Amino acid sequence: MAASIGFVFWRAVQGLGGARQIGAATGMASVGQQVSISLGVATGAMVLEMSEMLRGHETPMTSDFSAAFIVVGLISMASALLMRLPGGAGDEIAGRVLPVSMPSVAPVAPSDR
Repeated sequence: MAASIGFVFWRAVQGLGGARQIGAATGMASVGQQVSISLGVATGAMVLEMSEMLRGHETPMTSDFSAAFIVVGLISMASALLMRLPGGAGDEIAGRVLPVSMPSVAPVAPSDR
């Protein structure tokens, strides 16, 4: 589920038109970051509980926390390797590419009423 949310988020950010929509991209990045943090905490808690249950502990031990940190770390590393933005992402904002200009529209004279 976390991977699908991540892919939807990155595809949405890639579809934005550059500097003109940076406000929307910033908001989406904040939401994506908060969702990722929440999923990481939930995954860590689930792995902690599963490790505790599988080892037969009534209270969490240090080894249970180690398993949770390892699993969350592996998920983070996998997402860093698998979810890449295209090579030209951010070029317009960094000033390496000029924005595509909008077609000029001739002003319309007000009608006589």
